[in-house]
Amino acid sequence: MPNLIVGFLIYIIMDIICNKCGTINKYRTEKKANNLVAYCTACGSYIKNLPYAAPALYFGKYKNTKIVDFTTPEMMNYLHWTLSNVKLSGNIKDAINKHLGI
Repeated sequence: MPNLIVGFLIYIIMDIICNKCGTINKYRTEKKANNLVAYCTACGSYIKNLPYAAPALYFGKYKNTKIVDFTTPEMMNYLHWTLSNVKLSGNIKDAINKHLGI
C-alpha cells in the first residue's frame, strides 16, 4: 500500500508503532537532514527514521527489483531460496518475510 509523503514514495512494509503510546500506523513525517523521520500523531513523540524507497534486492537474477514487485511463483521461490542461502540485512530480510507472510 503506497503512501505519498513529503514528495517521496514510501511503501508500508511493516507497521509503524509508537513506543510511547502504542498507536499503530498513525504518524506524520518530516525531512530532517538526510532522513525521513516519523512522529506519532497521537502523542507527538519520535518513532523512527523511515527509508526513502521500498527495499530491493541488490544482487543476483532480480537485482534492483523491489520486494513488493515479486509476484510470480518463480519469483516467490527465489525469495524463499534467498532467505535460506543469503545473509541479508535486517531491512531486506524483514521486507521479504512480510511479503511472504512469514
